[in-house]
Amino acid sequence: MPVDQVGEILKGCVELRKQLIDDVYQLTGISDIIRIGVIAMARPGVPLDWAMTQNNLGNALQRLGARESGTARLEEAVAAYRACRFGSRGR
Repeated sequence: MPVDQVGEILKGCVELRKQLIDDVYQLTGISDIIRIGVIAMARPGVPLDWAMTQNNLGNALQRLGARESGTARLEEAVAAYRACRFGSRGR
């Protein structure tokens, strides 16, 4: 393989890595914003909106958890999904 092709492949890999890192930072920021929304929103007043927000939080945490080696974010995602389904009881 010619050297210039190898250089282009490596350059593409570096760009992809940067994009993945940016995606993680974006997802982290999004999950933080959604958490604030969940806290600010009173569940009894708007239960459907609250449940949809909890579901969105679960989605963001699941995507983050899929990219991390630990299970903490995935466990948080499960808790958010449970809260969405069962309300604050979290069964």
